[in-house]
Amino acid sequence: MYRRQLQAIQLVRWVLLPALPVRAAIDFSNPLEIIVEEVSDFVNSQLGPSEVGASYAALINFAGNPDISTATYNIDAGKGSTAELNVGRFSYRHRFGKKGDSWRPYLQGFIPYESLQYDLNFTADSEDADARWEAVGLILTGGSQFFLSERLTLTPAINVGAFQLESNAGYRGAVSESILDPAFQGQVFDWTAYAWVLGASFWMDYSWEFRTFDAALHTGATYNHVESFSSTSDEIAFSSEALTVSGSFETIHSTPISLNGNPISLVFSVGATAILGPAGRALGFSSFTDYGAAVQMDVSRMGWPVTMLELGVKVIYGPGVTGWSLILNYDF
Repeated sequence: MYRRQLQAIQLVRWVLLPALPVRAAIDFSNPLEIIVEEVSDFVNSQLGPSEVGASYAALINFAGNPDISTATYNIDAGKGSTAELNVGRFSYRHRFGKKGDSWRPYLQGFIPYESLQYDLNFTADSEDADARWEAVGLILTGGSQFFLSERLTLTPAINVGAFQLESNAGYRGAVSESILDPAFQGQVFDWTAYAWVLGASFWMDYSWEFRTFDAALHTGATYNHVESFSSTSDEIAFSSEALTVSGSFETIHSTPISLNGNPISLVFSVGATAILGPAGRALGFSSFTDYGAAVQMDVSRMGWPVTMLELGVKVIYGPGVTGWSLILNYDF
C-alpha cells in the first residue's frame, strides 16, 4: 500500500502540468508526509494562485474596445493532459461631448469572466483528476479619444477594479481521493481569493478609404497590475503583472444588401497578440494570431445611441494554442 501511495505521488510530479519547466526535484526517500508536502509546494509553484493571477491580468488586457465577446482557447499541456481556457466579457462605453469635437472623454465598465481547466490523465487507469479556476470581476475604465485627423485617433486610458478568483479540484480513484485531496485542499486547490486591479492602456487607430473598400488599423498596449487583498486561506496570496501588445488590420466591403433600410457590409480581419513577462508563461502560451470574418450593419438612421452593429467569428492559432472567438461589436 505504501508503494502504491508513493507511485501516486510520483504521478503528480510527472503528469501535473508537464509542459511547464520543473524547478524542484522531489526526494522519494523521505517519509510519506514529507513527500506530500514537497509535492504540494511543487504544484503550488506551477499551478498556484500567482500563476493564475498572472493569467487573469493578461486576460483583462483584451478589453481594448467596448464589445461583448466569448473565446475558447485549447492549450497544449502535453503528456496526455488537456487544458481549456474560456473567456467572456460584457462591456459598455459612454462617450461625452459630441461628434466633431477634437477630443472626447469616455467611461467604460466591463464584467470579465474566465474559466481555466486542466484535465489530468494519470497512467493508472483508475486514477485521474481535474483542476479548475473561475474568475469574475468588475473593471471601470476612464480615458479619452483624441482625434488628431480624420484618419488618426489616439486613446489613452486608465482602469481600476476588483475580481474574485476561485479554485476547485476533482479526484477519481482511491489513491487520488485518499491522499491528494486532503493534502491539497484549501492550500493548492479549493480556495477563494479576492484581488484588485490597476492598469493603463494606449491605443492608436488609423483608417483609409479606398475606391472599393475601407481599411482600418488598430494597435496598442495594455498594462495591468493584479494583487490579492483577501482569501479563504492565509497561504493564498499573489501579485502579478501583465503587458499585452496587440494589433489588428481589417477591411470593410460594402454590399448591395440591406436589412430594413440599414446597409450591410462584410468585414475581414487579421490580428496578432503578444503577452509579455510572467503572464505569458502563466497562460501556457505567449502569442497568437487571429483571422476573422463578420457582417456589419449601419444602424445610424434608426436614431439609437448605437450607430453600428457587427457580428463575427475569429479563428485563433498560435504556438501551443488553438481556439475560436465569437464577437459582437458596436460603435456610437
